[in-house]
Amino acid sequence: MDKLKLKSIVIDTISGLQISNHVEAQKVRGKLKQDEWNDTGIDFTNLFFGLRDLGFTLVLIFGFEGRGKTYGIKSLNPSEYLWFNADGKPPTFRYDPKIPEQAEKGKEFSKWYGTITKPGPLMKVPTKTKRMSFDEILKQVAMIKACVKTPNLEVCFDENPVAFLIGHSFMMKGPDNELFETLRVLGKVSTKFGPESTTTITGIAEVNVQNGKPVHELRIQTLGQDSARAPEGMFEGSHIPNSYQLIVDSIDEYYGHKAPSTEEPSEPQSKQK
Repeated sequence: MDKLKLKSIVIDTISGLQISNHVEAQKVRGKLKQDEWNDTGIDFTNLFFGLRDLGFTLVLIFGFEGRGKTYGIKSLNPSEYLWFNADGKPPTFRYDPKIPEQAEKGKEFSKWYGTITKPGPLMKVPTKTKRMSFDEILKQVAMIKACVKTPNLEVCFDENPVAFLIGHSFMMKGPDNELFETLRVLGKVSTKFGPESTTTITGIAEVNVQNGKPVHELRIQTLGQDSARAPEGMFEGSHIPNSYQLIVDSIDEYYGHKAPSTEEPSEPQSKQK
């Protein structure tokens, strides 16, 4: 039996999932009424609060299309994260089979995440018969938090898990008509809630030119027109490499979390005496 201890989850993307749920609601009820539109996104904010209550450190990564938000997943260690592929798209990265280390990670990735048409046990994708929702994600995460055991697999979360919430950017005008880059959120109420305020780290995915070549980076210090931020001294400089594993390791080091345990995962709660 395989026994896994997951360090993180990735929801890719929260913006796409919200739009998908909104479209499905319109298919069922037609054009939403004003009150329904205002309330759109309450489940979005509930996701942030729910994950935080489950002990997750929240990391929000947002940016415009093509900025490498999904690509950051490549750095994570296969079998150590659960990927909610809400957008239902193939990976935007590949592991070079000619490089031994990448070749090994590629094998592990194929084993646990599979493909869009045949997803592995650690990649969840929406289907026509089983749509994905924020509430369903919370239920699955809560179940694994208590440990899940099947005849072939046992999965638990690390004591200090991290949630990567990937979203799309939206440019809005401030009180003085200045442009402000923020997370794309549907619904008036959820927008006013300011879900970005609940996260520990907010990274803005950017493409910067270095030596004449485009380089994907995450900006973790605000320019005054966005909400990029990270705890003081966690990182050096205003930008970091587009590496989610770097963020996971930095969080553990900053808060003094123990290294990932090599002990066997505990028995599921239903099995404990």
